[in-house]
Amino acid sequence: MNSLPDRKGKQIAYSILGRGRPLVCDTGFVSHLEVQWTYPPYRRFFEALARFHLVIRFDLPGIGLGDPTGTVIEFEEDVAVLEDLIDGLALESVDLFGASQAAAVMIAYAARHPERVGKLILYGGYADGAALSPPELQASLVQLVRAHWGLASSTLAEVFIAGGDDEDRRVFASTARAAATPEAAQRRMAECFRTDVRHLVGKVKAPTLVLHRRGDHNVRIELGQALANGIPGAKFVELDGRSHVWYVGDMESVLNPILAFLGDRHRVRSASRDLSRREREVAAIVAQGLTNAEIARQLGVTERTAESHVEHIRNKLGFTSRAQIAAWAVQHLKS
Repeated sequence: MNSLPDRKGKQIAYSILGRGRPLVCDTGFVSHLEVQWTYPPYRRFFEALARFHLVIRFDLPGIGLGDPTGTVIEFEEDVAVLEDLIDGLALESVDLFGASQAAAVMIAYAARHPERVGKLILYGGYADGAALSPPELQASLVQLVRAHWGLASSTLAEVFIAGGDDEDRRVFASTARAAATPEAAQRRMAECFRTDVRHLVGKVKAPTLVLHRRGDHNVRIELGQALANGIPGAKFVELDGRSHVWYVGDMESVLNPILAFLGDRHRVRSASRDLSRREREVAAIVAQGLTNAEIARQLGVTERTAESHVEHIRNKLGFTSRAQIAAWAVQHLKS
């Protein structure tokens, strides 16, 4: 993990994966770069994006691996951190991915810095936090987070991970507790309900993709539709499912429209035509879960040769892991 200072001198923790055009990602509410990465569905999502993009994830000061002496409370502070991160990394132009609460942050950045944003992707987002639920429900949830973060994190897991299994909910709750203190979580939750970017959505110039699951009761689909309607030319994709968290449930249904929007499907098809017959054979074996030594024995080659084949496949397809090769082979190579 890396870090750089924000305008207050507090450290923003960030991670970079892949290569290509920068794609800055903010997953909303609270995050933890290391803990979230250990969860396979989350990791596979970003590994897929990293095939052709420089994927940048980050933790705010006071959250996750961010500066423990820092605090990011108000919405404008959120936006300032994003500005400081992009400036600090000297990124002249970026694409943006924002989920849930972070969608509003990405909208604000895109509206204020149109010359620096190529494409904007929003999942499960909203423009008006006050419309998420009745005021008394919002107040009781903020109070619960403040009073009993352990119970509140489990309650949030039930809401955010609708349709998921017990393990999905356990991971979400434990990650939230690892990412934020009760005080930080309470402040983040309260600010989520105060957020209002309705005055900014019409100023977004970047081509925008808005994704929303129709059964999401945390952020109702009509709020996602209203968000898309307010952004000039935005494409709205309605998805099946109930989970507010995109990597729980049918993650591929979220990932595939994003890859198409970014042009990655075309890049993979073009690159795959460069694979030799032997490389395709090796890719199919990788999908079976075999190691380089096992591939070598099956093909009657040295382990070093098998390793070279795998490396060539990764380079040609723009992948960073064997898991990506396996996923590609399952989808594109017939047994």
